[in-house]
Order: sequence, then structure tokens, then C-alpha cells
Amino acid sequence: MSRRAREVLRLVVESSVETGEPVGSRMLSLGGIALSPASIRNTMQDLTIAGLLAAIGAFFAVRQWEHSTFAAQYAARVRDN
Repeated sequence: MSRRAREVLRLVVESSVETGEPVGSRMLSLGGIALSPASIRNTMQDLTIAGLLAAIGAFFAVRQWEHSTFAAQYAARVRDN
């Protein structure tokens, strides 16, 4: 994996963990990486083809489901008490 790909992947993971939201190329380019949004998109496409961004997306989808399930269970307990 190229240094550029590692850096973009690291930033995507960090931003996803920090915000819990999808990460776009413009957001990354404004965040301090010295690449244009187009270069970031191309790198993100390469990471997607390699299956790395899909894996991150699946992880966060599961985490969101776990959080919403926990929140619903907690709300039901509070309501019932």
C-alpha cells in the first residue's frame, strides 16, 4: 500500500471514529492533508476496490445498530420503571 493510501485510510478511520459520520474527500482535503479532493477520491476508490473502505463502513454500521439497540432497550427500561 502506498504512503498516500495509508494516510488517506488513517484519516478516514480517525474522522469516522471521531464523528461517527461518513467521510468525504472534501472534508479530508480541508482537514490538512496536502492532496486535492480529486486525488483523495481516486485514492479512496483504490481503497474501496481493495475492500478496506467497505470493511470500515460495515464496522460503523454494526456499531450504529448496537448503539440504537442499546438506546431503545434503555428507553424501554426507563419508561417501564
